[in-house]
Amino acid sequence: MKSNHFFSLRSVCCLAFATMLLSSCINGYDEDWTFSSGVSGIALESPKAEEVTFTQNPEGTRVTIEWPVVMGAGGYEFIAYNVDDANNPVQLGEAQTIDGCSVDYNIAEDTSYKFCIRSLGNEEAGNQEAAAATEVLYSTLLATYAEIPNNTDLTAYFNENPIPTSGEELAYDLVPGGNYTMSGGIDFGGHKITLRGNKVNHPKVTFGEDASFATFAGLKIKFIDFDCNANTSGTFLGLSKTPHDSIKVASGEYVIKDPIAIQSCNIYDINKYLIYDNNSQKYGVENLSINDCYIRINQSDVLLLFKKSSTINFTLKESTLFSTKQSSKFFAQISGQRPSKITGYTNASFNINNCTLYNLAYNKDFVNWNNYRGQNIVTLNIQKSIIVDCGNIGNKDFTNKIMGNTNMVHNFRNNTYWWNGAVGADKNDTSTLQTEPFSYTGDGTFTVTGSEQLANRTGDPRWLPEVPEGDTAE
Repeated sequence: MKSNHFFSLRSVCCLAFATMLLSSCINGYDEDWTFSSGVSGIALESPKAEEVTFTQNPEGTRVTIEWPVVMGAGGYEFIAYNVDDANNPVQLGEAQTIDGCSVDYNIAEDTSYKFCIRSLGNEEAGNQEAAAATEVLYSTLLATYAEIPNNTDLTAYFNENPIPTSGEELAYDLVPGGNYTMSGGIDFGGHKITLRGNKVNHPKVTFGEDASFATFAGLKIKFIDFDCNANTSGTFLGLSKTPHDSIKVASGEYVIKDPIAIQSCNIYDINKYLIYDNNSQKYGVENLSINDCYIRINQSDVLLLFKKSSTINFTLKESTLFSTKQSSKFFAQISGQRPSKITGYTNASFNINNCTLYNLAYNKDFVNWNNYRGQNIVTLNIQKSIIVDCGNIGNKDFTNKIMGNTNMVHNFRNNTYWWNGAVGADKNDTSTLQTEPFSYTGDGTFTVTGSEQLANRTGDPRWLPEVPEGDTAE
């Protein structure tokens, strides 16, 4: 039997349907056969939104978008948009023509997407493309557990609304552009919490004198601006004074396995500690990170102070940290046990990547950690960062004082060390950039001017010009 066929899709997701269709229309076997969808001469519809499915990979980096066959279609047009700002969608790349019923798409953390799928015409069959695309929304944001009303004292809110017992991470949202206060400390204890503002329109939280966050579990603070000027003697983020014995390991540390992260926040006027273990218990923090943050500091003390505790992996990434005054205090002091002596761990890392650091730990050791220095279980990564008037640059000792000796595994690349208006040097990082990195007039804005820094796109990306379309700058 031979019949005329206009069905052109060849993807695996459509093959099963085509096989079923064949079994019902072939009456016998012929080497020269084709099959027909039975659909011709119509205006097509796009797939129904409620029938589009999403399957995310375990790493959270990719999603497979699938839809049912639209009979008679010659393929599908697929367009992706970023809709973090719902009123101003941004198209991501060019429209794609999909000869199938699915597409794999790379996704980013904490991002809202709109995917548009439109059925394309089939000239042979005389089928016209769909007039409109089907629009479906997809978000990688953790689902909201509760939204905290605008003009709320966060300390009072959590006192009046106890966090429920749950093994799941709970997301508390602040209203976009809202204004909040914190009159006192908030200890999230063993609850895994995300406290989140809006990526496009950050809410603002004003700290009172006694305000502070604390935790002995995973905690993520995202997309919020903080005014800490009134908090003259406390800490922004501390570790709980009374952790639960369930997280204590054989070596004696209370180990926090879930990440503690400050992400995409603007934090103004830290007067004492940025992160502090409260000198209460021996903790081991598996992953502690500051990412995409702008932090203005009036340095008077150590900024990351762990008197009894250990960081196993610490990361500064794509952030600006600077002090309005010079202080001979360490940036970090870590007095806990080296990670290889904490049950369950063998290695550690300390990472500074694409950061702009200015006027911190002036003429002082940048990091003080006697149990870590010179240990080959620690990897020190400093890459594509601009470091000005920090630590011991004037004595060529910025990395040397962190490492102790070259036993510590180290990876250095495209860094700038600048000291008192002139190029600095470093004993261990010997292939540094030599041009003056930025202009700074004291207003908290760092305009990258150095030709080498611009060419290598170093420092906090917020101070770099946008890459022209089609440019492949690293």
